[in-house]
Amino acid sequence: MQIGIDLGATKIEYVLLDNENKELERNRGETPKNFEDTIKYITEIIKNLEKKYNTKFVVGICHPGNLNSSTGVIKNAHNSQWLNNRNLIKELKKKINNDIFSENDANCFSLSE
Repeated sequence: MQIGIDLGATKIEYVLLDNENKELERNRGETPKNFEDTIKYITEIIKNLEKKYNTKFVVGICHPGNLNSSTGVIKNAHNSQWLNNRNLIKELKKKINNDIFSENDANCFSLSE
């Protein structure tokens, strides 16, 4: 099972998929306008789903801005300035022990098509 999280400037939406990629849950909420609260919100999504389904999930996150592959730092997130010069995965890993992958939202969209 896996969680996909779309981290946008105005909303965070997630989908939980089973092992056959069947959608089990989908929900959305307003994006906090600072980095710390964004980390907290994403962490709560993951922990709540893990508690409900009694399992650990792989997490994929698409986000605005480019990801520096060698440092993990996000840059050029023009509509989500609080993400710039921050390492989203590193900060989430301080809160949860999941496999977490992230990528620019436009790249994720291209792959989905």
